[in-house]
Amino acid sequence: MSDQLDLLPKKLSPSRISDFHQCPKKFYYKTIEKLPDPQTEEAMRGTIAHDVLEEMYKLEKSQRTEETALQLLEVLWPKYEAKADFARLEEDKPGLKARMDKFIRKCLKNYFKIENPTMYDPTALEKYVCFEIPDGPVVHGFIDRVDEINFQGEDRTYISDYKTGKIPHPKWASKNFYAMRIYAYLMYQLTGQIPEALHLIYLQGTTRERAVLREKVTQNTITQAEQELKTSWVKIQQAAAEEKWPAKPSVLCNWCAFKDLCPEATLK
Repeated sequence: MSDQLDLLPKKLSPSRISDFHQCPKKFYYKTIEKLPDPQTEEAMRGTIAHDVLEEMYKLEKSQRTEETALQLLEVLWPKYEAKADFARLEEDKPGLKARMDKFIRKCLKNYFKIENPTMYDPTALEKYVCFEIPDGPVVHGFIDRVDEINFQGEDRTYISDYKTGKIPHPKWASKNFYAMRIYAYLMYQLTGQIPEALHLIYLQGTTRERAVLREKVTQNTITQAEQELKTSWVKIQQAAAEEKWPAKPSVLCNWCAFKDLCPEATLK
C-alpha cells in the first residue's frame, strides 16, 4: 500500500476537493507535500470584506449601516496589517493597504445597494458544518450566512456566500455553486431539512438583480452532491494509491502558488 494513502487528510473541504478536480498536482503539493500556499492579495481582501460583514451582522439591526461597516473596516485593519502575508504582499507590490482599502470600501458600499441588512436576522454566521459521508471522507467547511425566513407558516432556510470576484458570465455561473451544493448537502444531513435556495452575493455588483445568483435546492441536488463526493473520494484515493497526480496545465497556472515547482505549468 502506498504511503501517500496515509498522508491524505482526515477531513476535506469543498475548496480542497475543487483543487483536485482543477489540478491533481495542485492537490498533491498542498495536501500530500503540505507545501505553504501563501495568501494572495485577492484572497486577503475577500477575507477582510467577509469579516466586516460578519461583524456587522452581529450588531442590532438599527446599527447595520454603511457608515458602521466602513468603521468596522478601520477597526479590523490593524489585525491584517500585523499578518506575515500582509508584509510579504506589501514588499512584493507596495501600496497594498491603499489598494485593498479602496476595493473593499467599494464592495461594502455596493453591498447596501444589493441587500438591506436590517431585513435579515441570520440564524448563523460563519457556521461550521462537518459530516462523514457514507463510503466517503469527512467533509467540512464554513458557511458565510444562514437565514431562516418564515413563508406562509413554513420556515425556509437560505444559504448565502459573499464573493468579491467578478460576476461570472451566465454561461459559467452554475459551476460557481459547487461548494454551495456541498454545504446544502451537509446542512441536510445535519438538520434533516433541505435548504430552500443558495445565494451567491457578488460584491462587485451594484444591483440585486445582477449581483445575486440564485439556485433552488432540490432532493436531486442533495443526491448528486453525495454521489459526487463519493466519486471524488474514490479518485483521490486512487491517485494516492498509485502515487500519480497529473497536472492539468491551463491559464490558471499563472495564479498557482506552485507554478515554479511544476514542470508542466503553462505560464503566459
